[in-house]
Amino acid sequence: AKDNAGRETKQDYSIFCDTEKPALSITNPDSDLTGEKSLSVSNYTFRGSVNDSGSGVQSFKYKISQEVHTADNDMVTSAEAGTNWETVTTSSFSVPKELIEGTTAQTGKIHEGKWYLYLYAKDKTGATATEKRLFWVDKKSPALTFDNIDSVTNQSVVVKGTASDATGIKDVAVKITPKPD
Repeated sequence: AKDNAGRETKQDYSIFCDTEKPALSITNPDSDLTGEKSLSVSNYTFRGSVNDSGSGVQSFKYKISQEVHTADNDMVTSAEAGTNWETVTTSSFSVPKELIEGTTAQTGKIHEGKWYLYLYAKDKTGATATEKRLFWVDKKSPALTFDNIDSVTNQSVVVKGTASDATGIKDVAVKITPKPD
C-alpha cells in the first residue's frame, strides 16, 4: 500500500493450495475376508493409517461395527457425529480384538457374523476420505439337527433336518452308507 506522501508498506503472504484428500490405508485385513478367508482365530489385530502431505490431518477415526454404511457420505456423516467411532491421535493404529463364538455381543469383543472396519479422515482444508473393509468371523462349525429318523427299517427313509451357522450355510450333503452284512 502507498499513501499520498509516498510511503509504502509491503507484506508478503504465502498460500498453500491443497486439492488432495487424505490417503487412507487398511493394512490388516488387507482385503475383504469372506467365505473360506473368514476369521476363525482367537485374536486378530486390525491396522490402518492415514497420510496427508498437503495441509495435514485434522481428524482420523476408525470404527469396527456390524452397521452398514454403503455410501461415502453416509460414513462421513456417521464419523462426524462420532457415535461408536474411535479417534486416533497418530497417523496409524493397531487394535487387537478377541474373536468369540456365538452371536451374543460382549463389550470389546467381536462375535461371529458379518463386520466392517471403517476409516475416516479429514484434512485441515476440510477434505474428507473414507475406506472400509468387510470381514466375517466364523469360529464354529455348522450345527446339524435331524428329525426323527428310524435307525432300523425295511421301508424308504426320508432324511429331514436343519443346518445352521452364524455366517450361513453353503451346502448340505447327505451320505448313506449301508450297514455291512
